[in-house]
Amino acid sequence: GYIQRRSSRDMGNTSSSAPAPAASPRPGSVPEADVYREKAGKHARERDAARDRAQKEKERGDKRAAQKFFDLANQQRDLMVAANKEAARLYFAHYNRGRDIATIDLHGLHVKEAVAYVEAHVARCKRDKVPALTIIVGAGNRSA
Repeated sequence: GYIQRRSSRDMGNTSSSAPAPAASPRPGSVPEADVYREKAGKHARERDAARDRAQKEKERGDKRAAQKFFDLANQQRDLMVAANKEAARLYFAHYNRGRDIATIDLHGLHVKEAVAYVEAHVARCKRDKVPALTIIVGAGNRSA
């Protein structure tokens, strides 16, 4: 098929005559991106706390206070989304620096982020008539 999926573990076990690209560095080794992931986690915790407080205020019958906390939760959600988007951009740029268009590395990306990057890259490859795309994925060591 058009897309060849390989994990970084498989990168040394290629049967083609072309040399295998070097395996990607371990995710989490991009300090600037890691800072954004940490910020996103902080915003997620603050969002959850604000949602919990909004629910308690709603149960107490204080609609005004509940709305205040729901608004705060939405602000924290937006900050979380922005921080994760920037982290994904930094991880993708780091792990794909110097690669040709026929290979992308998804290390450091969350699943939804990876899907968006793959879809955009596949469209680019089709537009540029690249015959095949190798996608390097993580081993899932940090999966839930």
